[in-house]
Amino acid sequence: IAKLINNIESKISEEHKKISKFFATREFAIIHEQYKLFLVENNKSYANYDAQTSIAYSSTLKLKSLQHKVVKLSDKLDGCNDDKSYDKLEQEFRKFSTFIETFSKVLQCKEIEDIMDKAQASLVLLKKHQKQNKSLLITTMMQNQLQNLTPTQIQQLHKYKKSIKAAQKELDQTVNRSFNIFKQIQI
Repeated sequence: IAKLINNIESKISEEHKKISKFFATREFAIIHEQYKLFLVENNKSYANYDAQTSIAYSSTLKLKSLQHKVVKLSDKLDGCNDDKSYDKLEQEFRKFSTFIETFSKVLQCKEIEDIMDKAQASLVLLKKHQKQNKSLLITTMMQNQLQNLTPTQIQQLHKYKKSIKAAQKELDQTVNRSFNIFKQIQI
């Protein structure tokens, strides 16, 4: 249990570093500046049409760029169903979703809700995959303590581990199908 707690704490620390690193990037600075500009223009009741259209145009370009990044990464990691690959993909999907949520009123895209639904579906599957990985980690840690278990408990543990692995294999295929659906979106 101490190893599990340390593992979880290290993952939380790693996520915190990734988030802090993203906040320090030029990409986040651009998004933040665009959002501030949007708020300023919004307070003027869209009086300056040129400024509004440039925000919409640049936001739509940024959305395409974020989608391209997700697609490129998912192609690169195709078949790599490990934690690190899925963590990278989850970060890119989060950036994509956050951008859509922030700029949904400005984006010049007809199917914005459909795109958001597909991105969220992929995120849900990635989270589910992480939960299964944690379950597998816990059962593996329990297996390391086999000398303390009864034969029936050992048998149940083996069955449970097999079922987790089978479910994980099926989930990997579902995740890949979800990525393929996301790749087909035309923005």
